[in-house]
Amino acid sequence: MTVDFTLSPRPLNSAMQRLQDFGEPMRFRRKETLWSAGEPARGVFLVTSGCVKLHRANGTRRVTLDLAHRGELLGLDGSQAGQERSCSATALSLVKGVFVDAARLRGLAIQHPEIWDLLLGATRERATHFAQDLEELATMSVEQRLAKRLLDIGSSVGLADARGVFIPLRLTRVELSEMAWCRSETVIRLMTKWDELGWVKTQREGIVLCSLEGLESLLNQG
Repeated sequence: MTVDFTLSPRPLNSAMQRLQDFGEPMRFRRKETLWSAGEPARGVFLVTSGCVKLHRANGTRRVTLDLAHRGELLGLDGSQAGQERSCSATALSLVKGVFVDAARLRGLAIQHPEIWDLLLGATRERATHFAQDLEELATMSVEQRLAKRLLDIGSSVGLADARGVFIPLRLTRVELSEMAWCRSETVIRLMTKWDELGWVKTQREGIVLCSLEGLESLLNQG
């Protein structure tokens, strides 16, 4: 398995640009909550910069369902007012975007078919991600899941430099364990192992993927 490294943010298409024109600009600091699971939904949020974590509690543990970056539409469970949020959303970095309330979103979708297509496409994409996550949980080892998460993040927001691919997110071991659905102690063990192999280096500003080939080799193991 090879992860596609485009190393470029998703562009805002015409439908997203229209939402940006009609939405309410908002910004969130790192670790600030956009919304919590179970609270009434009011609309959708288009990420224009930064990274948002979608997560929910599973008993006494929290699991990360997905990460959203520039050009992604969040809160589709709130496209109809009165519904409850199915998961929580928390900023992993400084996040900027626009919020469009449910009533305005319905009006825009009627007037502009490209926005309706955007909503359908975003819904399909989120469902596909969820199905892939379930498959990974059933078929991949913990080491493979953590490697896949880092490679996916690197392909979305990574910056290529002389060191390798730099992920400009300060991810804690707990946050990484929530993404890989494992214990934080396991993440510490694996990150220490990969550091000794020269594959991954943790720095104050983020994480450096020094050897994409090393991490990708884990995904090719049976």
